[in-house]
Amino acid sequence: MEQNYDVLVVGGGSAVLLAAGRRGAAGQARTALRENKRVGEKLRISGGGRCNITNAEEDERVLMRAYGKAEQFFVLNLFAIWQRDTLYFFESKNLPLVVQARKRAFPKTEKAPDVVKTLEEYVRKSGVTVKRVLR
Repeated sequence: MEQNYDVLVVGGGSAVLLAAGRRGAAGQARTALRENKRVGEKLRISGGGRCNITNAEEDERVLMRAYGKAEQFFVLNLFAIWQRDTLYFFESKNLPLVVQARKRAFPKTEKAPDVVKTLEEYVRKSGVTVKRVLR
């Protein structure tokens, strides 16, 4: 059966789920395809199961210095916008965050599955259906 899509989102990670939700809310995507049994498989184990959502260091130059020579690859102007939007996104979806050592932001529950649940709910409410594809 052939299907046509305005936008087809492929993957099950955090960035893909955010993109699918955004496109779904804009009426452009209705399906996201994933390969793993569940979305967010890697996200569930990130940060030792606590999920380090982002770094809350407001001074991007301080943060970039922590990356040594890789600092040159970061786009500093976009970082501050992305960081604030990330923190706002999760808190606006009723997932309180806490900033810990080295300004790492985690869900207050310190449970990565809570992050995955928040993203899944966002995608579902935006009208996107996530389907598993097998190789």
